[in-house]
Amino acid sequence: MVSIDEKTLRASAAADGVFPLVTNIPSQQLPSAQLLQIYKYQPFIEKRHEQLKTAAQVVPVNYKSPERIEAFLFLYFLAVTLHALIERHLRAAMKQRRLRSIALYPEERHCCAPTADKILDLFAPLRRHQLSRGGEAVRTFWDPLSDVQRLVLNLLDVPTSEYGQ
Repeated sequence: MVSIDEKTLRASAAADGVFPLVTNIPSQQLPSAQLLQIYKYQPFIEKRHEQLKTAAQVVPVNYKSPERIEAFLFLYFLAVTLHALIERHLRAAMKQRRLRSIALYPEERHCCAPTADKILDLFAPLRRHQLSRGGEAVRTFWDPLSDVQRLVLNLLDVPTSEYGQ
């Protein structure tokens, strides 16, 4: 026989919609809604942190002087900022031109929200060779750009002439 425990049901209903959030910010400093908004932004920050380890290939280092630590953290900051700007610029251009996706994945599979990591990987295999004679450049040879590379450069407002095209 099945029965409903009314007391437990009422206690559970009273807790519906309650979200416990522990913080070191005093309750007088910020309203609850703003604290929740800050908390919900956390995954974006953690994603950027993860990209430092993967895309930027940052590894732990053991610096002894505060100045070197500060300089290295500044470089981390620049890497994360550049990644964010590349992504934002490309995604905004895609939206403006009504492009839903770009074929950035293997086997020309499409990507709706390109990351800086995928964008930079797209250009990683490109090479430039320079023929020199007597220490002077005689001729420069570039790998040809693919259609996807040309599209991405166009969306990022980077002239193909930067790649010898």
